[in-house]
Amino acid sequence: MNYWHKANQWARSGTPQAILKDREAHYCQVTVDRVSGNQETGRIDEEAHVAFVRDSLQRTGLGYYDDMQFHFGYHNAAEVLTAVIADGLFEHAQFMYSYGADPAMDGFLELARKKGFGTTAIKTARGIGRMREDQAFIDSLPEDTAPHNALTRWLTTATKLDAAVIRVRNLDEFAETYSGAGRSLRAGDVRAIEIMAARADRTACRLCTECQPHCPQHISIAEILRFERYAVDDGDIGKARTLYAGLDRRADACAACGSCLAHCPQGLPIPDRLAAAHALLHRA
Repeated sequence: MNYWHKANQWARSGTPQAILKDREAHYCQVTVDRVSGNQETGRIDEEAHVAFVRDSLQRTGLGYYDDMQFHFGYHNAAEVLTAVIADGLFEHAQFMYSYGADPAMDGFLELARKKGFGTTAIKTARGIGRMREDQAFIDSLPEDTAPHNALTRWLTTATKLDAAVIRVRNLDEFAETYSGAGRSLRAGDVRAIEIMAARADRTACRLCTECQPHCPQHISIAEILRFERYAVDDGDIGKARTLYAGLDRRADACAACGSCLAHCPQGLPIPDRLAAAHALLHRA
């Protein structure tokens, strides 16, 4: 609970005095992004990255960071992360992972556990926000199960993860989530996860990026559908639209050529999803 993600942002807003007064009680992270562009188009510049960290330390007054996170962008996560372990430069990684078949990432988790490489999953609540808006779907889940509870039981007992970030929108979801932490999956939970995975496979992009290299228009499909998640699942339409507006190339650049379709493990109608995302996120 004392872990502060992107503590470097306090360079703009000011570091809370409670943290400065008891610095060693807080675990503060700095997030380093690529230079002159986003995670896809920016470049790696070690001197610029070091200067950024030094400047943010001076501005925040933190003195030091406990953890450094470097964005590797939207690429084949399992391949990149396996190479990161082989390089031996980093101690742990944060990546997108949730329920549903994902053999490549499961293989990476096996390797990471063997090598003592730390793993933290993010974007774990894959599509739960939109599921909860469908009462008929919620009613279809086994008795005495709930989405966040089943998800948390699965993440904390049925995977080889070291840690997981689970996005919740209110106190009820918070209580539902943490009451499942560390508790074994029951038969109903296993079935609930199967039902939720099948629903998510039809409605929520896994953000695996398998389709992205095959887009002749070089559209950041995963980025766009991540922003769609913020809007639809998290209810944060303002954040989603701001992030979308900052893209170099938006979803309306899609020519609906269909080159991406054969490469989506979920079989999603990607051009249709991009068109819907643009209609939702574009500010006229």
